[in-house]
Amino acid sequence: MSHYTVVVVLLFYLLCFIIQEFQQLKDQLHEKSKENKRIKENFDTLKMANDTLNKEVCRVKVQLFTLRLCYSEICINLFVVLVLLGNV
Repeated sequence: MSHYTVVVVLLFYLLCFIIQEFQQLKDQLHEKSKENKRIKENFDTLKMANDTLNKEVCRVKVQLFTLRLCYSEICINLFVVLVLLGNV
C-alpha cells in the first residue's frame, strides 16, 4: 500500500468522524432548541398568569378601599344616630 493510499484512507476516516460529530452536534442543537421553545412557552404562560393575578390584586385593593370607606360612613352614621338618641 502506498503512502498516498494510506493518507487517503486516513482522510476518509477523519471525514467520517467529522460527519458523525457534526450530526451529533446538530441533534443536540435540535434538542436544545425544542427545550428552549418549551421553556419560553412556560415562561410566557407564567407571565400571563402573573399579569392576570396582578390585575386581580388591584381590583381587590380597590374593593377593600371601597369597603373601608363604607365602614367609615356606617360608623359615622351610627355615631350620629347615637348622638341624636342621646346615648353618647
